[in-house]
Amino acid sequence: MTNPLSSMRHVVAAFALAAAIPVHANRFDDLWLEGREFLEPEGVTETMFRSLTVWSDGQYYLGYCSSYLPEGDVTHWRNWWANTVVPRGKAGSALLLGGAERYQRGLSDGALQKPAKEFCRRVLESWSRDMEAANQEARRQRGH
Repeated sequence: MTNPLSSMRHVVAAFALAAAIPVHANRFDDLWLEGREFLEPEGVTETMFRSLTVWSDGQYYLGYCSSYLPEGDVTHWRNWWANTVVPRGKAGSALLLGGAERYQRGLSDGALQKPAKEFCRRVLESWSRDMEAANQEARRQRGH
């Protein structure tokens, strides 16, 4: 049986990590060190966590700029982690919830004041490059 206090500590730590994202590169290592003990047992590696932080950071802009995107693209990026170990654990689920909250905040802000199309193009292209770089690093570390 799981110790309820240990389980609660696990969830609190995961939510603290989720709140800390978006993260600047120089803070990533600190966040990984803080959350490693919760993430690794769930199968979330350091490279996955790096990709997850980039993904989470972009969720606001995905929502904010969604009026310029095909619905299929939004769905693809919203469900990016669906077939991985990330949503199966408490820490991973908390991190995904943080991304979902950023997405909803972006949707709300975009509905209040529609963003400029050029701004959205630039920010989403930048985010896409960051995601690709993070995913390339993950593939490189897996040896593919």
